[in-house]
Amino acid sequence: MTSKELARLGLQILLICAVLAFLTVGAHANPTLSFLRLFPGGAGDGSNPLLGFTDASGTIYGVTADGGQYGWGTVFTLSPPIQDGGAWTETILYNFTGGLDGKTPVSVTMDAQGVVYGTAVAGGWTNEGVVFKLAPDGQGGWVQSVVYDFTGGYDGGYPLFGVTIDAAGNLYGATYFGGDRACDAGCGVVFRLSPNGSGWTETTLHVFHKDSAGYTPAGALTLHDGKLYGSTMFSDQGWGVVFELGTAHRKYSAIYTFQGGRNDYVWSNPVIFDSVGNIYSTTVGGGAPRCRCGEVYELSPPTGGQTTWTKSQLYAFSDRADGKGLFDAPIFGTDGNLYGVTVEGGPKNGCGFGCGTIFRLSLQNGTWTKSTVYAVGSHYRYPRGLIRGPQGALLGRVTNNIQPGAAIFALHGY
Repeated sequence: MTSKELARLGLQILLICAVLAFLTVGAHANPTLSFLRLFPGGAGDGSNPLLGFTDASGTIYGVTADGGQYGWGTVFTLSPPIQDGGAWTETILYNFTGGLDGKTPVSVTMDAQGVVYGTAVAGGWTNEGVVFKLAPDGQGGWVQSVVYDFTGGYDGGYPLFGVTIDAAGNLYGATYFGGDRACDAGCGVVFRLSPNGSGWTETTLHVFHKDSAGYTPAGALTLHDGKLYGSTMFSDQGWGVVFELGTAHRKYSAIYTFQGGRNDYVWSNPVIFDSVGNIYSTTVGGGAPRCRCGEVYELSPPTGGQTTWTKSQLYAFSDRADGKGLFDAPIFGTDGNLYGVTVEGGPKNGCGFGCGTIFRLSLQNGTWTKSTVYAVGSHYRYPRGLIRGPQGALLGRVTNNIQPGAAIFALHGY
């Protein structure tokens, strides 16, 4: 057996051990966790996978931030097995060359016509990143093209987050850099890309400034009732804001500013909405004063003549055993509960500060109750990027704790 075969066998053994090592601590009966694909890195699958979405057939779309044929990342799909218990099938839709086509992709989404759009944080003419498009070629393949090439100036640069698509096919997003140079490389911008028949027109909807209204976007934007919502890492008070931006009139406002106190600390992640217009998200810090391990919060829109949004802390993580490090927004499960991940915390399970947790927040008699659904253990750690998958599964990725690599997991019956 060759050294490469031995290494692959070792990874497979670790994968099996990792499944067995996941500890169920939630209240639901018999939840099951399985791994759909191992990404050992290198020229084949790529490495550092990030999930984007699932389509109507249950196929999962995602990117790897690096690796692949040229070493600059890939766009891939994972197709469900024909028979229960079978293997998922991986297909590489595109290998980034690191040139004008972009490098280091970070996100993908799909429009109503089945065209995939995404962002690569670098590459392009000025190495400031691109928005790209992958369209089916009608013969089972995909054709990649660049929708927009950032310059790093007023139009923005380093599109670290994905794009949001409206009903007219416009793309909306934010860049980490570019715009106002008061932030050295730029404080970031919000942009729109509109199809014009022969190409795309870029419009800068908002330039962030180093002031109380917030700067340096912290995640992808959410489109709700004709307005864009997002968050920033900073404001002139040191912490971030949650903001609202009209897509038509371009009116920008910070609807909530974090104060940096015991229960209101550090920047927020991307935001989500419920059916009645409340915002939900997480903060990287906040919570218990001696831990500041993060919190889950709600913002309620103004009512009864009010003009300000009202923030409520749904849950504050109190120590490492409880969970620590919230770098993703929560998602709603099919049961209506909120689900999220912490990159550390939980039982140590072979990790000095805990390998991370998958948690649930349930609204019971007007009070949100938190429970740990799974505590990651032993050979894997750092769960990230939950999305909803086929049959209501929660999908995400974990990092190999022993050697380079990562795996995509599915959690059922939670």
